[in-house]
Amino acid sequence: MTTIQTIVTHDGPFHADDVFAVAALAMTREFRGVPVIRTRDKTEIANATIVVDVGFTYDPMHCRFDHHQSNGPKRADGTPYSAFGLVWKAYGKHAVQHGGGIAHESDAIEIARIIDEGLVRSIDLCDNGMIESRPYDIESLIGAMNALPAAAITENFDRAVEIAKTILAAQIARSAQVVTDRIIVECALAARGAEDPVLELPISCEHWRAPICAHNAAFPHAPILFVLQERAGQWGATGVPPNPDSRAILAPFPSDLGGLSEDEFVARGLPDVIFVHRNLFFAISHTREATMDLIAAALEQRPSS
Repeated sequence: MTTIQTIVTHDGPFHADDVFAVAALAMTREFRGVPVIRTRDKTEIANATIVVDVGFTYDPMHCRFDHHQSNGPKRADGTPYSAFGLVWKAYGKHAVQHGGGIAHESDAIEIARIIDEGLVRSIDLCDNGMIESRPYDIESLIGAMNALPAAAITENFDRAVEIAKTILAAQIARSAQVVTDRIIVECALAARGAEDPVLELPISCEHWRAPICAHNAAFPHAPILFVLQERAGQWGATGVPPNPDSRAILAPFPSDLGGLSEDEFVARGLPDVIFVHRNLFFAISHTREATMDLIAAALEQRPSS
């Protein structure tokens, strides 16, 4: 007799944690295509292959992933898991490998970790009331889908799962690029001239802030202050912030250049300069030399440490 696999989660209104938990499972080889039953029926729960966000049991060895029971599972720092966090802990690597097409296990583990620290953790915290849901965050947007015709709540849940799968696929792709960009930055740092405050990177390297800020924290007397990148013959320079989430810049461009037009740059004797952002964190020129001159001007006005 063949046992039919099922994923069980609770019925009634759905939330981001059960939606994303089911989406993550649907991206794995083990549970792709397995039907989802939304119920609180104890017999259905007992007979399910995997149970998510219902049942008052956390037992990953037997595929039970609820967090509502007293003394529910917590992270090492004491913050509680949601069902999504528990499922991701067990199957995140598998979702990355099979849903995201990441072949190497070490890369899949690192990508799953990055997603856990961002998207997964934020849903965990929100579902457990540790942070407030905001009108347009993922928790609110998924929850708003309950307002679609109540008679079609199962269809609404299925639509929400498809949206969550798309978001997870994008998170996997983005996190894979984060891993690649970290390696690119590390190689560029290894080849960098001693105490050179400018690091040249390919334009494809977008996620450089975290590794460069980590370098600057480790080597505060020889920081990277600008990232130089070439795109289609134009040379852009971006100021490095003190930390990856900061809007401040360690070495702003000269304030009298911010927001000028190309004609105004010509009038100032800077014909190759195209643009300096009015907030002084970015500049771009037709030539490498012109952009390096702008960097030199920024460094000249920077207070000595």
